[in-house]
Amino acid sequence: TRIINLAIINLAGVPSIVAYRVSALTAAIGRRMIKVDHVGLVNVLLKEEVMPEFLQDDCTPEQLAPALADLLESADKRGTQKEKLRLAMEMLRAPDGNSDAAAAAVVAGYLKAS
Repeated sequence: TRIINLAIINLAGVPSIVAYRVSALTAAIGRRMIKVDHVGLVNVLLKEEVMPEFLQDDCTPEQLAPALADLLESADKRGTQKEKLRLAMEMLRAPDGNSDAAAAAVVAGYLKAS
C-alpha cells in the first residue's frame, strides 16, 4: 500500500501523514462494517498513531498543512516517527526472507487479538 511505501521513504527522513477521503456512502458503509482504531497499515500494526491520520471531514488543507509543518519543523517528532516506522518494517520482515508470510502472520495475530 501507499502507507508502507511512505514508511519506507520515511526511513530516509521524509515525514508522513495519512489522508483519506472517500464518498459519504463508502464512509458510512465502512464505519458500520469495520471497527478499527486506525486505518493506516503502519498505525494498525503498531497499535498507535505513528503517522497522523486525517479522514473524511478532517482531510482538509487547513488541518493537513499544520500537521505537516509540525513534523517538518520538529526534529524530535521526525526522529520518533522514523524510529517507530523502522519497528513496523521489522515486523513485516520475515527471518526467512518471505515477506508475504511475515505480513500474513502479523495480520492473523492482529485479527486474533481483536
